[in-house]
Amino acid sequence: SKDKKARSHLLQCLPDDLLMRVAKKKSGKEVWDSLKAWFVGVDRVKEARLQTLKSEFDAQRMKEDETLDSYTGRLMAMSVKFSNLGGTLDDVALVKKLFDIMPNCFINVVAGIEQFFDLLKLAFEEAVGRLKAFEDRTWRGARSVKSDSGQLLLT
Repeated sequence: SKDKKARSHLLQCLPDDLLMRVAKKKSGKEVWDSLKAWFVGVDRVKEARLQTLKSEFDAQRMKEDETLDSYTGRLMAMSVKFSNLGGTLDDVALVKKLFDIMPNCFINVVAGIEQFFDLLKLAFEEAVGRLKAFEDRTWRGARSVKSDSGQLLLT
């Protein structure tokens, strides 16, 4: 009958892990309904994980003593997790998050980038590169104003 053929075709197409879940179903409709219920559940779990990840992303903050590399590494890791769950975390969202949470020492460079670049077109890597150039220059400058004994000299 058509139902037995449908069941047979469905079972032939399934990987072993799914086959074990539905092998005892008697009709093609039962197999199909079982698969549909399974994958709707999987989609809901995936959506819940995406929502949790979005909350974690929103809660991210850069610590005052954290390096830019460390923080951007965390953001990129979250972006990969989003992709693995079928979501997207595009450059616009990453740049916005990066600029929104930068410590006060970066406020002037962030304001300059916002003034001279279209943030809707700015690649995340370019924003990070500009901030790193500022960070490197700041650290280099901070090292150069120390005396031989290591004391910070005010100018």
